[in-house]
Amino acid sequence: MRNIGLISLIIFVTFVSKSTAESERVYLNEWAVEVKGGEGVARRVAEEHNLLYVRKIGSLRDRYHFSRGEQIVRSKRETGDVTERLKEDERVLWVSQQPETALGRRTHKAVAPDVTGDDYDIKFNDPRWPKQWYLHNDGQQGAVPGMDMNLVPAWKLGYTGKGVVVTVVDDGMDHTHPDLSPNYDPDASFDFNNKSKEVDIDPRPDDSPAAGMENAHGTRCAGEIAAVANNSVCGVGAAYQASIGGLRILDGGVTDAMQASAILFNNSHIDIYSCCWGPPDDGKTFQKPGELLTEAYETGTKEGRNGKGSIFVWASGNGGAADDDCSADAYVGNIHTISIGSANDKGESVYFMEKCPSTLAVTLSGGPHKRGSLQNNVNEVTTTDLHNGCTSQFIGTSSAAPLASGILALVLQANPSLTWRDVQHIIVHGSHIPNPVEGGWHINGAGYHLNHRFGFGVLDAGKMVKLAMTWENVPEQETCEVPVTQYNLEVQQGQKKTIFIDVNDCDQIVQLEHTQAFITFESPRRGDISIMLYSPAGTPSELLSTRKYDGDINGIKDWPFMSVHNWGENPKGMWTLEFTYNETPEDVVDEVNIQPRKKRHKAVLVSVGLKFYGIKEYEVNDDTLKEGSEKNPAINPEHAGKSNQNTVVDIYNAEQLKDEEIVVDIDDVAKGAKMPPNIKHNKDGDQIDTGKFDGVLLGAKRNMILDEKFLDSLSTKEVRLLLREVVLEERQTMLKRMLEDFNDKK
Repeated sequence: MRNIGLISLIIFVTFVSKSTAESERVYLNEWAVEVKGGEGVARRVAEEHNLLYVRKIGSLRDRYHFSRGEQIVRSKRETGDVTERLKEDERVLWVSQQPETALGRRTHKAVAPDVTGDDYDIKFNDPRWPKQWYLHNDGQQGAVPGMDMNLVPAWKLGYTGKGVVVTVVDDGMDHTHPDLSPNYDPDASFDFNNKSKEVDIDPRPDDSPAAGMENAHGTRCAGEIAAVANNSVCGVGAAYQASIGGLRILDGGVTDAMQASAILFNNSHIDIYSCCWGPPDDGKTFQKPGELLTEAYETGTKEGRNGKGSIFVWASGNGGAADDDCSADAYVGNIHTISIGSANDKGESVYFMEKCPSTLAVTLSGGPHKRGSLQNNVNEVTTTDLHNGCTSQFIGTSSAAPLASGILALVLQANPSLTWRDVQHIIVHGSHIPNPVEGGWHINGAGYHLNHRFGFGVLDAGKMVKLAMTWENVPEQETCEVPVTQYNLEVQQGQKKTIFIDVNDCDQIVQLEHTQAFITFESPRRGDISIMLYSPAGTPSELLSTRKYDGDINGIKDWPFMSVHNWGENPKGMWTLEFTYNETPEDVVDEVNIQPRKKRHKAVLVSVGLKFYGIKEYEVNDDTLKEGSEKNPAINPEHAGKSNQNTVVDIYNAEQLKDEEIVVDIDDVAKGAKMPPNIKHNKDGDQIDTGKFDGVLLGAKRNMILDEKFLDSLSTKEVRLLLREVVLEERQTMLKRMLEDFNDKK
């Protein structure tokens, strides 16, 4: 069925010992249990085993969270007697004592910025608004003017997040803060850290003097998303009329069950889950989500938002200074999460961000490009803080992901019918190159620009909202697999070996979305291994780069590497995987061996399997050659497969020269676009310049009403849309008569 060619194939067997991470695993007195028969049976099981029934784990079927009580007890050994007794109970189908998950808040500390900056014409009276360069950049503090995320065109039409619910999954949220309380949503809030009582919807963090500012993280993230505008407090959120909640899980021991429960919490009500935490960014950890969280990702995208799918936004990680690679973090490498990185006020990558092919996009959240270039005028993010405070020193991918959550709230307001996959497609279409000078950009076989640091580029809120207004749902997701194949390919240090995988039986996908590679390898030193995957179109995905501080001697097993760099390509053809055992850096000293590493023997590429996700039909939103449609500069078929600097600059220039205004015209309405919430904006004359929007809108209305030839060119559905959405009240009777005549002609 599939032909697989190899450069060499040699059987080599090694024995893998228990990893350091497993030996240091710490277990809590908590259990995840599968019990048939419903909550009543689960409660009886817990009571009979002298355990506390905590709660059902989200919407996972028959999965429940048990505990021994309020006190958190950590042990390096599983409590075998309890686990064994539960296993022997015929009502219990599965049980797992919960190990504590090593997670860290993704914040990077840096110096405070200057206080300079010019006001903009928007009459926001929030005192820190002039410092929010990432929302509107007029060159404050040495920033590049215009280097922002283009929110103003969306805001002026009334897209401010109203009606969209976002929750921050973190260490809590101070909902009493005056810049958050008007938008606070208790139905999007819960305290999973408080085990003293079963129901605690108050997500306020521990802000006691003893805790200091340790638990400020969630409150800061929330302010970026939904800080209230025009209340003379702090700054403005990206979606300043969105509803905001908090799910408190990070202030205490965190388990797989807690994480799963959090991202499934009230998912028919919550639209977006903003998560700025994950495995340690230490350059030596490989970590996957647990079994329950992995299942919760899939369940949430199937059942959340009443079947349209929850939106999971995740910070890509701050391990750049530790030579980390976000491919070693399977939280952001999951197809159901939106991985967001960070760029600064000049459109440069920041020194702490990690690179990998699963990053979907970046937002502008500031920071130095080089580690040693800390300055007093580094532009960062302004947001709410504990004790009714306000900070302009929030930095890291923790400050990047919430901005993406806020922008996506604007997108969902513009089109609530978008699925979780539609949202990812809109990010792909609606991101632009922030800086063509920095290297690493390539154009894939479908014409999309990509970078292992920036993903598809920086989010463009105006462009994304415009796309959302007329977006047609993408076809159902299809999958195609190349089964895991054993290679046992030996590679000497300093050498590279290549395998070829011929994918010739994947007719169900014509356009790729996500590509996964399941890889097992053994190595005397894991950090010396790098892996490249090339698609049939020649698009490179660096699945794994070398990591200086990763001295693990066990390799990895069935690791799910993920890439979005083949988006839009056809998977059929010859795929190429390069496996390299690189020389160990001279200055490396591993913990397991105090002496610098000498040249080692062999690494072994044990096995590889591929899985493709995509669609069977060409998505209509990609039809850039359709007559009458405006070409989307994010899709550049004439540049497909090119990666030279001139091509990148040409695409960048085209994106920058494109008008950033959102104009709703006749074609948009005919495609089903609803009128913006604010069609009579800027009548006061002292807000943002409207451009030609009002005139275009009024002219469109007149043309649609008076031009019978135009009406005859539309389908019945489209005429009904015009009647419902845009016609003037006094003309409705005439249009109804036209519709009757139109139906008679049909």
